[in-house]
Amino acid sequence: MPINEPKAPPPGPDPEPERPHPPGPDPDEPSPPDAMAMEQMAGNATLEELGCLHPCRYLLHDRDTKFCESFGEVLKAGGVKPLKLPARSPNLNAYAERWVRSVKEECLSRLILFGQSSLRRAVTAFVEHYHGERNHQGKGNVLLYPAAEQQVGSGDGKVRCKERLAVS
Repeated sequence: MPINEPKAPPPGPDPEPERPHPPGPDPDEPSPPDAMAMEQMAGNATLEELGCLHPCRYLLHDRDTKFCESFGEVLKAGGVKPLKLPARSPNLNAYAERWVRSVKEECLSRLILFGQSSLRRAVTAFVEHYHGERNHQGKGNVLLYPAAEQQVGSGDGKVRCKERLAVS
């Protein structure tokens, strides 16, 4: 019997070869927002009393193409001045970069998220924790916005555990 004799194929139909993915965008991936979607986002963000940018005067953003001219016009109409950061300057946006790193490391890397609603819920809970319960080394290890019932500076308070993201 020869040593390198090829093995016989298994009985039955040949398995269909895997088709290569065609070049171009993946049809399963969500497409980036277009100009109309960005206008809608800018309008929602500047709504009086409801928009997250309502009390703000400026919006810093990078030079991504999604921040189109019409996006800036809607912001200006809402009383917010859009300011483009210079190209290739991540250090000018260091606070935002650090916050994104914090939310990724302290929250999102520890969760398995199922859709946009669970992502929103997790980030909302993290923002509450970040501003009201997490000490900040750059600010003298104090809480930025402590709740009224929190006794800041006294060492005689009880440590309480607060459950977050519980299944409701």
